[in-house]
Amino acid sequence: MPYITIAQLEIDYGAREVLQLSDKANTKTRDDVRLQSAIDRASAQLDMALGKCYVLPLVMSDGSALATNLTFTLREWCGRITRFLLTDDARLGGTAETAPHETRARYLEVTKALNALDPTKAGGCLLLPGVKLLDSTADAARESPDVIFGDGGRVFGRDPNDIAEQRFE
Repeated sequence: MPYITIAQLEIDYGAREVLQLSDKANTKTRDDVRLQSAIDRASAQLDMALGKCYVLPLVMSDGSALATNLTFTLREWCGRITRFLLTDDARLGGTAETAPHETRARYLEVTKALNALDPTKAGGCLLLPGVKLLDSTADAARESPDVIFGDGGRVFGRDPNDIAEQRFE
């Protein structure tokens, strides 16, 4: 399921940048096939990550359409990934590994959040609140992680044998 359209890419990043990113042959025309291919790959990357925790296609837990704020979030994430995938244009600095700093940083923010999805951990599927979870992860994902306090090598602790000897005045 594509989370962004070519027209939305132009709104978010500007028609000029979208043209530059897509026009690999330097024909001064937008390459819709190249753009759609990048959008499809970005959407697949999102689906692969989100599919670990959520029912695809994404819907709210009550079965209704996604909330507007989540739709915009997914659109932004897909746009960031798409933009990164399109940076292999030699006129814009080489390959995706040498993408402009801002493009790379925004891509890494999204992938970091997606990689944190973990259905085996309590609270590991809370990236999209209210979205229908897979049955196998629903219980674990809704639990909040336990907070466990320990001395951790006595960072703030004292040796219990020393406490009896101390006097507080």
